[in-house]
Amino acid sequence: MWPEQGRNHPEFVLNIGGLKVSEVPAILACYGLGSCIGLFLFDRIRKVGGGVHIMLPEAGTAPQIMPRYAYACAGIEALTKALSDIGCPAQGLRGKLVGGANVLSGTKGLPGIGAANVGEVKNHLSQRGIYVAAEDVGGYSSRTARFNTYTGTVYVSRAGECYFI
Repeated sequence: MWPEQGRNHPEFVLNIGGLKVSEVPAILACYGLGSCIGLFLFDRIRKVGGGVHIMLPEAGTAPQIMPRYAYACAGIEALTKALSDIGCPAQGLRGKLVGGANVLSGTKGLPGIGAANVGEVKNHLSQRGIYVAAEDVGGYSSRTARFNTYTGTVYVSRAGECYFI
């Protein structure tokens, strides 16, 4: 049991390309993040947050059958717009990234996709003036991330370890 359970916050699972913003305390979860990125944005003043599950750095890297927000640019653009629409400007947001592992490095045609995802996400956040407050990226194992939209805390679990970022 992780520390946030039992607090009556609804949990929303973000599957690939999934996006959610919550103005009330909620948990946003991304399970099994390998080369994918779980990006969570948080407004420390308003105590509002959102997240997106990004699979690929850009739309040209896979067939167009993927959900629209599975790509870094589209996912980040939609997430920042959704937060802006409820009064959270991009410059006031803090980002936390989880994932970007090299689990597919041996797959033909997809070497380094985790690192490419991390680089592309950071590039888009930088262009929008969003500070990356914490990250748990890279390596060779998948992770699960749970983000508390009220506190901005991300709880990460992987291969027998659990920790906050």
